[in-house]
Amino acid sequence: MHSVCAIPGAFSNHVRWLMLLSNEYNSDRLNSKGFIISGKTFPLTSSEKVEFIKEHVYPHSRKFYNWLRYESLLRDKLDTSVLCVHHMHKHNNPNLSISKTILLRADHMFCVEKYVKLHPFFILDNRKHNMSTDETMYNFFKAADQKNSIYIPKDNHRIFSCRSEAFYDPILNKEYYDDIVDFLEISNEYEQAQQIHTIWYNLHQQAKSDCIEWLLNSEYPDFPWDSHYFNYVLQGKNMPIEDYNMIKKYAKKIYGLEDA
Repeated sequence: MHSVCAIPGAFSNHVRWLMLLSNEYNSDRLNSKGFIISGKTFPLTSSEKVEFIKEHVYPHSRKFYNWLRYESLLRDKLDTSVLCVHHMHKHNNPNLSISKTILLRADHMFCVEKYVKLHPFFILDNRKHNMSTDETMYNFFKAADQKNSIYIPKDNHRIFSCRSEAFYDPILNKEYYDDIVDFLEISNEYEQAQQIHTIWYNLHQQAKSDCIEWLLNSEYPDFPWDSHYFNYVLQGKNMPIEDYNMIKKYAKKIYGLEDA
C-alpha cells in the first residue's frame, strides 16, 4: 500500500488524486470507495477518472468557503487505497502496511498562506492553544514539517521526498511527476494529470482572490465558510464579533493587506 504525507496546506490530497489516475489504482475496491461512476465498470481509463474528478472533486462550485468540505468527501474512503496523512508518525499504526510514501516538504510560511484562506478557524484554534500570533502559527507548521523530515520508517518502508512549492504552478512539474510515478512503479499519466492539475491550480487562485475580496469588503456577521463550529458550537448563531475580528486581523496580515 502507498501513502502521501504533508502538513496542512502542502497539497497531499491533490497529489493523491494525481496518483490515482494511474492504472495500478484500478480495482473493484476503489470503485466502491472512490470512483463511483454510474454505468461504468472496471477497469476505468485514466480519461474516465479525469471526468469523475472534474465533476465531483474539482467542480466550478468548489470555493474558498467550502473547499474543505469537498476535500473530505472521499478522503477517508480513499485511505483504504492510498493513505493520506499530515504527520508521518501515523505510519506507526501496527494495522498499516505501507511500502512506499510520498513525503511533501514545504516552507511553513507558504503553507500558512495556502491554508488560512480555506480554513480560517485555524486562527481561532491557535488562540485556544495559546498561539495567538502569526509567529506561533508559522512555528506550528514549521515544527510539523521538520518532525516529518526526521521520521524513521519501519523496515521495508521507503520514502520519496519532494517540495510542495514545485506543484503550485498551472503547469504540472513533469520532472517531479515522473520521479513520483517511477518511485511508486505506477503508470505515467502525465497528460491526464496535467488536465486535473490546471483545474486545481485555477481553483486555488480563485479561492485566494475571493478570500481577499471577503477580507477587504465584507462586514460582520458575514462569514461564508462551512464549519462544524456553526452547527455544534454556535448552533447557527453568529460568531462572537471578537472571533470575527481576530480572523480578519491575522488573515489580512498573512496576505499583506494591511498592518495588523
